[in-house]
Amino acid sequence: MGKGNRGRTARQEQKTIVRAELGKTVSKKAMNREINAQLALAHGRFVQDETAVILWALHEAFGFGAKRLRQFYDCYDGQWRALKEHYEVSDDDLPYVASQKLKELGVDLEAWDREAAQDG
Repeated sequence: MGKGNRGRTARQEQKTIVRAELGKTVSKKAMNREINAQLALAHGRFVQDETAVILWALHEAFGFGAKRLRQFYDCYDGQWRALKEHYEVSDDDLPYVASQKLKELGVDLEAWDREAAQDG
């Protein structure tokens, strides 16, 4: 085998490796896109369930009817969007901002969660 042929064989092997790596990258990208789509669906369902629990608790504890629940929902949604816009944060970071704002009022949700865990 001549010198040129050895080089050609090495280049072909290298191209094969590069093609295989590109195929893995494309597969990973497609897989990540599908995972993100599934997570977005699950997150949407979780948020909707969480909102339903909040609304039901307001109904049970304070007697809110459909009209007041809708008023609360509209207010809550507006506050969510205003805080998000004001702080220019993602949906994932917004709950932290709201928790900090509540702490300024003397409401420590983390402490309440610890107390609830001890009671339950």
